[in-house]
Amino acid sequence: MKLNEDFIKIESKTLKTHLLDPTELYINENGNYIIYETIGSYFICAMDISRPNTYGLTSTHILPNTLRANSKLSIDWIHDLFYWIKDKKQILVSEFASLHQPIVFANKVFDSITTLAVNPIDSLVIWVEFDSEYNEYLLQKTSQDGSNRTQIYKFKLLIKTLDFDYQLKRIYYLSAFELSSIAYDGTGRRVLVPEANAIFQFEIFRNHLYWIEYSDNKLFRSHLTQPSSAHQVFNLNNTVNRFEITGPGRQPFNINRCFMANCTDLCLPVDHQYYRCVCQQAIGGTILITGLLIGAVIAAIVIRIYTKPDGKQVYDISPNNTVATDWDSVRFKKSEQNIYFGKFLVKDEYY
Repeated sequence: MKLNEDFIKIESKTLKTHLLDPTELYINENGNYIIYETIGSYFICAMDISRPNTYGLTSTHILPNTLRANSKLSIDWIHDLFYWIKDKKQILVSEFASLHQPIVFANKVFDSITTLAVNPIDSLVIWVEFDSEYNEYLLQKTSQDGSNRTQIYKFKLLIKTLDFDYQLKRIYYLSAFELSSIAYDGTGRRVLVPEANAIFQFEIFRNHLYWIEYSDNKLFRSHLTQPSSAHQVFNLNNTVNRFEITGPGRQPFNINRCFMANCTDLCLPVDHQYYRCVCQQAIGGTILITGLLIGAVIAAIVIRIYTKPDGKQVYDISPNNTVATDWDSVRFKKSEQNIYFGKFLVKDEYY
């Protein structure tokens, strides 16, 4: 489905014949591929076979079984990263080529993780955890590398879907009874649709809100400033199970912070400027943040790699987890496959 402010064009595509309709659907327009989930497995295929796609797809392929039913997959289309929920206990992250061996991004703190969303423009990941002791759903937020984890909001009702508005810097959420939004810091709650129990899925595109309802063949649209004045956009021949909006602004492009990273395992963006290399420990499934050097002498030193506007990479070493701001004070040299920061040797495998 391609849309802009003046017209709507419906495009249908036969994904593959299955016994059940897709329960999750994701489109990467720049990468020209579609991922969908049905009958407990995830599949990938080209969106438009007449033009190249990121992974050279010529037919439909099943993805590794590390992606299970109801994984709530969310895709970073800028850095080619996949985030998903495993058994409601963990959030995993991986590149496409390593889906069979993902890295643990976050572990649950409370009872279960219910849904998540990724914002590669602002390098944010949000998810909801259920706390059975207080019967609350807690909205968590981190950077895309898992740092700066904070709880920004509490809900009393199950949150079914999360989405971002990149222009207005807001988070939209759908509960059993309302569709509302809050700012990135959890303030400024606004109710868009107070009686949203029939809404099944929604999308934000530019200045409009689009949604479908359970067992219906209609697509609805309303302006974000006047959500109560919703009007029917289209009557379709069949019941609408899933829809996706594509077009300029839906997946805006930004600088790929990992383009020149050369990480041995995985690169995760931290913010608009920094990235962090991560790797999986030999034993266990936890994240080892590259640059957080583990040792008796240098355990408190953090190394960050920053790309200046002129394209040069700067290695930023900071004691006691405090980021150094004086680039010229950083002393390092590279010898063969090792990097030396002062008297400390950092093996190549750590960055």
